[in-house]
This record gives sequence, structure tokens and C-alpha cells, in this order.
Amino acid sequence: MHEATSDARWESLIRLLAPFSDQAMATARRLCRSRADGDDLFSETVVRAQAKLMSLRDERKFRSWFYAVLLSVHRSRSRRAFWRRCMPIADLVAAGRDPVGDDGRRGEEEHVRAERASRALATLPAVQREAVVLHDIDGFSMAEIAAMQGVTVSAVKTRVARGRERLRAHYRRLGLAGPADGHRRWSAAPDGVDTAPAGVRTLAPPGLRRLDRWGALLDNWETTDSLGGRMVGPWAAAQPAGRLGTLERLAGRRNPWLRRLALVGSVYLGRRPDAAVWWPRVEGIVLALAGHRGAAIPKAISWVLRSHAGRCPGEVADFLRRHEARLPAIALREARHQLATGYKTGRPPG
Repeated sequence: MHEATSDARWESLIRLLAPFSDQAMATARRLCRSRADGDDLFSETVVRAQAKLMSLRDERKFRSWFYAVLLSVHRSRSRRAFWRRCMPIADLVAAGRDPVGDDGRRGEEEHVRAERASRALATLPAVQREAVVLHDIDGFSMAEIAAMQGVTVSAVKTRVARGRERLRAHYRRLGLAGPADGHRRWSAAPDGVDTAPAGVRTLAPPGLRRLDRWGALLDNWETTDSLGGRMVGPWAAAQPAGRLGTLERLAGRRNPWLRRLALVGSVYLGRRPDAAVWWPRVEGIVLALAGHRGAAIPKAISWVLRSHAGRCPGEVADFLRRHEARLPAIALREARHQLATGYKTGRPPG
């Protein structure tokens, strides 16, 4: 029941987010000091929005609702100086695609301007940075921003005005001319990305550092399994040779929900035609966590064993015989039922 509800929320979220996902991603990047932190902010917002989606009463208001969640997450991250602890202060330039000139070479002038804009925006308090980015770059009205920030229109106007003044003062200190009173000259996008909507963006799971950050948000099996099923599992199964190592390292984390995430991700390797090739490494993940009981890990181990029983039954049966004493009782019982009958309970449901 809970799994079905979670899947339905993910499907609804992806559908509602599709028309403006790229714009929201670009906004998140502008609100942060680096592209990597902006991607983290966007991903964290998506996870938070999925968990809160049932509170949305009117789908027509989803866009402003999502931006309100984005600003709430951004405010929380700013209060705890999250990006300062996770990224060197000097790392100000967005990673990835650089601006290029017509001749195919990197546009050095564009690159410097993007870096300068990132520095300037980073000097603003969070609420002013949000107001300036949403109004002067993304084109939201004062009333829309007021609804997102939960303040009056007058407060938003004050934040935009003060933010612009801080930006002008920052540029004056540098002996440079800043953007003209905050309007479309900011649209050069501090992170150098194209902000035009282009359909839903695939949320490709990043490396361990970002997964560790997400781990701080996980506190229940439903959200963990949604993240694993929608993102981490399919990602690992697409290129197991290069990505299984990430699951192995997650299994060694102290955070029990990241350990469960490693197991949920391993489930998807059992759906590959060559599952037997990867089984020895999956087996290692299962054994590493066989003695853990938190975060519903025994049930997750059962899930991994059952998912591989169809593609490599001989290997799974041999594993159960060799490690019977180490495996959780529920995982052992359900895996044996799966091998014998095709059902974890030993009989068809109903």
C-alpha cells in the first residue's frame, strides 16, 4: 500500500514538474555558489516535494508550490552553511559545459562574467538572493514571489530593491558596471546554462558525496526505496561495471538508510539478463549487511535474493546453503520459497 502510494506520488511529481524542470534546476543553481551545490539543492527539493506532495490541494498551483519548497530547502541549507562545509569557497565556477564562442573556442569573456555574477549573487542574504533571482532572472511577478516566500508583496519589493543595491555596491567596489537595475542583463545565467524549458530532466544519481548528503534526509524505508527504485537502482543497473562500486561503498556507510539504499539498488541488477555475472559482488553486499537489523535491512536482503532467484537460481541456492547461519531468518525463508514456488510466501497471493 505504502509502496503503491509512493510510486503514484513520483509519477505525479514527474508529470507536474516536466514543463518547467530545467528552469527550476537553473534557478537552484543561481541560488547557490556553484553548479554542484545547485544540483544538490534541486535534488533535495525533488525528494522533499515527493514526500510532501499529498499536501498540494490544487495541481494548478503546483509551480508556485514547488518553488516554495525550493526556497524552504534553500533557506534551511543557508542557515546551516551547508555549501560552505561541503565545497571549497574558491570553487565558484560551474562545472560542466562552458560558454563557447561562435568559433567553437571557450568564450573567456562569458566565462569571467559568469564567475563574477556567481560571486555577486553569493554576497546577498538568502531571502534577497531568492527575490532577485526569481524576479530579475526567472521573470516571476512580485505577487508570485510573495506567495513562494510567504511574505507580503511589499516585503518582496524591499528585498529586490535591497538586493539590487547590494549588487551595485559590490560591482562598484570592483570598479565595474553592474547589471542595469536588475533586469534582463542578469539573464546571462551565472552558471552558464540554458534556462529554456526542455522537458523533464533525468535526475542521474551522482557520486558518493552527494548520496551521503541525501542520506541525511532519509529516515524511513518508503523514501529510501523510492530513491533506490526511481534513481539509484536503474542507474547502477545501466552500467554495473562502473557503478557497482558505489553500491559497495554505500553498504559500508554508518547511516543505516544508505545501507538499505545499497541493497535496494542491488535489486535492479537481478533484472539484467547477465545477473549471474554480477552476482558475486552483489553477494558481497548482502554478506556485509547480513548482521544488521536496522532500517528494515533483513527485508531488503530478502528482496535482493528474490530478485536474483529468477536469473541465477543456482547461484542463489548455493549462497543460501553456504551462508544459512549468517542470513536473517526472514530473508532465508522468503528466498527459499521464491526458489521453490516463485512466491515469497510459498503460495500465490489471495
